[in-house]
Amino acid sequence: MSLIITLFIFSIITTFNVSNTNLITGKSVATGIVNITISSTLEINLTTDSLQFGSGYVSPGNETCLLGTNTTTQLGCSLWTSKPVGLVLENIGNTYARINITNTNYSSSFFAGTDSDKAGYAIRITTPKGNDTTCTGIGPDGTIILEANQTWYNITEALNASNMLCSSLNYSNLADTVQIDFLFSIPHTTNFGNQSDIWTVVVKAV
Repeated sequence: MSLIITLFIFSIITTFNVSNTNLITGKSVATGIVNITISSTLEINLTTDSLQFGSGYVSPGNETCLLGTNTTTQLGCSLWTSKPVGLVLENIGNTYARINITNTNYSSSFFAGTDSDKAGYAIRITTPKGNDTTCTGIGPDGTIILEANQTWYNITEALNASNMLCSSLNYSNLADTVQIDFLFSIPHTTNFGNQSDIWTVVVKAV
């Protein structure tokens, strides 16, 4: 019984002290606001933007020379010793990017001659950083690109701005880079002289 009484008295005293209007108290409240705006940045860098193969010719006894960038097979070729790395495209911004590509040449126009039907001009899209989330998109022929099988696409006509390389190129440092490799089939009847092509990259934020 004494325990119950003690608690009751304690409750009354506590209530009295809180409601005492003669008690002097002080309180100060300050509020601060921090605003930070993160802007979306779209920026693409061609870390490799020029491919130089040098001079050479189709080896005697061969109908074609198979020549390509990077580690692609080279068959039936003479003097071409340079194997440049393909075009390397990196998303250095902070947003996903849609990449479209255009060029000015195609198989038979690039290697004109009496055997232009044996000419070949193909591209392949790979992800040097080995991440499957790097690039989703469609190839020049409308087929979905699967980086794992490294599909080659023969360029039978010049590409235009509607040709998509990636519908969404990642911006993560672990998955922001694609490489475009090239493979040429050069007929032995190809016209002499310098052959060149110009590729244009068109970028939009997504």
